[in-house]
Amino acid sequence: MKWYSLLFLLLSDYASCRIINNVRLVDHTSYMINVITQTMHNVEKMGWCNLKLPDYTLQINENILLAPFRGSVRYTNGFVSSIQHVDIIQSTVQQNWRYNASAESTHTATVSGTMRLHDVAVGFDVIGHLQGDNKEYHYTAVYVHPLITYAFTIIRDVFTEALSVTVVGTVPRTVRTAEFRPKDNTSDIFLQTFDSFNVSASGMLAWANDVFQPITLNVVKKEIPFPSICYNCAT
Repeated sequence: MKWYSLLFLLLSDYASCRIINNVRLVDHTSYMINVITQTMHNVEKMGWCNLKLPDYTLQINENILLAPFRGSVRYTNGFVSSIQHVDIIQSTVQQNWRYNASAESTHTATVSGTMRLHDVAVGFDVIGHLQGDNKEYHYTAVYVHPLITYAFTIIRDVFTEALSVTVVGTVPRTVRTAEFRPKDNTSDIFLQTFDSFNVSASGMLAWANDVFQPITLNVVKKEIPFPSICYNCAT
């Protein structure tokens, strides 16, 4: 095809894995924003509750208010109940062109951008045991993580037009703690041992590959076409 030949001439002089600057995607910023927006619209349509968290068991061996406590607390059935706000950091939206002379001499165009989830409320069922007490304690726990980010990258092979997607999450630690219901003296003990990072970070990171990546891949393959190519563009 004619444009394949032209593109090959434009790219062939570049060394292996070099970034290529003389071809551009048209309006890649709007494309990336639309893809992430549609992805999250599809996630919301499924229900935030489908953003689940794995069970987590914490062994308690603590002195709380000078009193020793031993036992365990299990956080189970974790899921997202709400997300206050979703936005995209526009300054992170970028395009890159690469030529890799190794292997099959691939030419790829990538578009990347980072999404932020603000005030993500998650809930758990809580089952607790204390040593020396045969009672099983049941609570619900809710906490709100202030900010989680996900970096999306869409990769297209320029010649084969094959598309792939990667999503990588970042979950920073937070000083926010949980609210246990009902509230009593025993729930206060469990609250003192609550660590939101240990309880939820692995599950939040897993949303990148388990939820966002396959939905985004479907969006770029079936819903939103990849940007057109401009040759010898100044910007």
